[in-house]
Amino acid sequence: MTKIMWIVTLGLAACAPVARPVAMPMLDGTEWAAEDIGGGGIIDNARVTAKFEKGRIGGRSGCNTYNGSYVQDGSKLSIGPTASTMMACAPALMNLERQYLGILQGATSVRIDATGALIITGSGGATVLLRKAG
Repeated sequence: MTKIMWIVTLGLAACAPVARPVAMPMLDGTEWAAEDIGGGGIIDNARVTAKFEKGRIGGRSGCNTYNGSYVQDGSKLSIGPTASTMMACAPALMNLERQYLGILQGATSVRIDATGALIITGSGGATVLLRKAG
């Protein structure tokens, strides 16, 4: 009887669900829209985006458009200096833009949370939370 119980237990253990880590998806070919920048939300009607394509990142930063390069190695992310247009907007929008671009240029890591949001963390710990655009 003990031998049968051991076999049944072993069989049940083999069928038990195993928590598997979710692989970090590659960013190349994806586009995202910001939902939160540095824990302060986002200004109504502000359009802040990030499109990752062949080692390049670009999009809208609130008031201006920007572009630069990026390197992703699993959850590690590095974004090179960005260039942007130089339009002037309302001070609050310019502040949001500076904060966003600062976090991107100091990026150290990237991850997808349980809700599917992309979270980019900057060198000071500030984050940008983005959702798939489209």
